[in-house]
Amino acid sequence: MSSFEITKAKRIVAGIMCLMILLIMLSVSYYIASEVHHDCEGEDCPICAFIHQCETILSQFGDGTVLLYASMVPVFFILILTLPFEDVFRPGTPVLLKDRLNN
Repeated sequence: MSSFEITKAKRIVAGIMCLMILLIMLSVSYYIASEVHHDCEGEDCPICAFIHQCETILSQFGDGTVLLYASMVPVFFILILTLPFEDVFRPGTPVLLKDRLNN
């Protein structure tokens, strides 16, 4: 496997992670917008508590902490899925291919 294919794989993984972060941001923003005018039940309103959590998530995107946690999930998921195909992603070196390097 050439370095171009490895770079291409890294780009694909980065694109998937960007799409997941975008999906999280859009879904959290949609929930806040849809529940802004709900019938509040008072101090222990679960909708207000969840809106507060969503606002915290959106504010942490600037810190990078949510990006760190959101990026771990797809990385672990992809690693688990690619373990059976480990030989495909390992680059073929002369040592691994057991080539003789005679002059």
